[in-house]
Amino acid sequence: MFEIKTLSPIHVGSGEEISPMEYVVEGEDFFRVDMEGVFHDKERFEREKFLEFIDDTTLKKKAAYFGTFDREIAKAHPRYILKMIEEIDEKYPSQVKEFIKTSDKFYIPGSSIKGAILSALYWYELKEGSNSDGGIEKIVRACLTKDFRSLQELQRNERYKRFIVTRWNRKYRRNEIDFGGTLQNIVFECLIGEKGERIRYVKQRRDRKGIERITNDIKFAPWLQVTDTNPISEAGAYLGLCKVYGSSRDIGIFYELLKPGVSLYFDMAAQKTGLELVKMLEITDSFYSHVLEANKKWLSGNAISINLDGIESQRYKLRLGQGSSSLATSLLILADELGIKEEYLRKWRVTKYHTEPKTRKLVFENGKPTYPLGWVKLELKNE
Repeated sequence: MFEIKTLSPIHVGSGEEISPMEYVVEGEDFFRVDMEGVFHDKERFEREKFLEFIDDTTLKKKAAYFGTFDREIAKAHPRYILKMIEEIDEKYPSQVKEFIKTSDKFYIPGSSIKGAILSALYWYELKEGSNSDGGIEKIVRACLTKDFRSLQELQRNERYKRFIVTRWNRKYRRNEIDFGGTLQNIVFECLIGEKGERIRYVKQRRDRKGIERITNDIKFAPWLQVTDTNPISEAGAYLGLCKVYGSSRDIGIFYELLKPGVSLYFDMAAQKTGLELVKMLEITDSFYSHVLEANKKWLSGNAISINLDGIESQRYKLRLGQGSSSLATSLLILADELGIKEEYLRKWRVTKYHTEPKTRKLVFENGKPTYPLGWVKLELKNE
C-alpha cells in the first residue's frame, strides 16, 4: 500500500463547475446545495416563486445565486460544507471549479497519479538513452525538433530496434518493432512517409469480430497498475482562491482543494517492466526536483516569496492535477537538457507563446500568494 500526502493544496478537476445557483455562502462556510433535496421539500420549496426568480435574474442579465432566492432552505439541504479561506463576494458570485468525487467524497484518481509518474519515466528513458548512445540522442533530437529528413535516415539504423527493446519494452523480445508507431503511441504526433510527408500509421490486425486493432502497441502505460485513492470527507478539503500570477490580468478562480497535510492511500504495482517500484519512485523524485527548481527560478524572477522548503526536502515528491504546467506534462525539461529547448517549444507549440510557461496558478491566502498547486509525496507503507 502507498500513502500519498499533500504538500500543497491539490485540485484534480471533475471537468465541471459549480454555478452560483448550486451553493450559498455564510461566514466562512460554503454550502453545496442538494438541489434534488430542495425540489422535494414540499413544505418550504415554492416552485412558482423559484421560476419567477430565474426569469427575473435572466432578464436583468445577472448570475442567479441561490443565496438571493432562499438561503435557509439551501442550508437545510447541503450535499457538503467546506470552509473558505478567501470569501466569495455574494454580490458577484463566481463559478467554482469542482474537485472529482465519488458519493460527494474527495479522492485522487489512479490515472492522475499514474500520469504524473509516467511523465517522469518518459524523461528518464529518453535521457538515459541519449546519454548512453549518440545514435539514440540523434533519434531523440530529431523527434523533438521534427527533423523529418534526419528521421528518415535514422529509420534505417538498427539502433531504433535496440532502443525500443532495451528501453521501452524490457520484457518483450519481438522480432518486428514499428519504431515510428511506438513513438506515436508514446509521445509524438507524426510519422514520416517515404517522401517526408507526415502520415499516421501503426500496424493493425483483425480481432475475432473482424475489427481492426492496433498491434505492436508498445508504450509505458502497461508498466504500472495504479488504483484510485480511498475517498475522504469534506474535512480534508476547503474552498480556496487561485490567481493566474504573471498574467496581464488579475484573474481569480475559486477551486475546491484538498488541504496540505492530508493523507490518502492507494495500491500500485509494477508490471511488464524490469524497473522496480522503488526505482520508479527515485526517477519520479529526480524529475520533479527539476520541475521544482524551474518553479523556484520563476518565483524568484517574478519577486514572489513562497517558502518551498517543505516541498523541496521531501523524498518521492511529484506534482499532479491543476497547476502542473507544461514543465510536468511535456518533454520541455529534456529538451532544455539537450540544448534544444527553444526549437522544441517552437516546433511542438508546447506553450501558447512558444516560450517556457510565463504564468502560474498560485493559491492566495489573506491577499497574498501562499502555495503553488499540486505538490504531493509518495511513501510505500508496510502492510
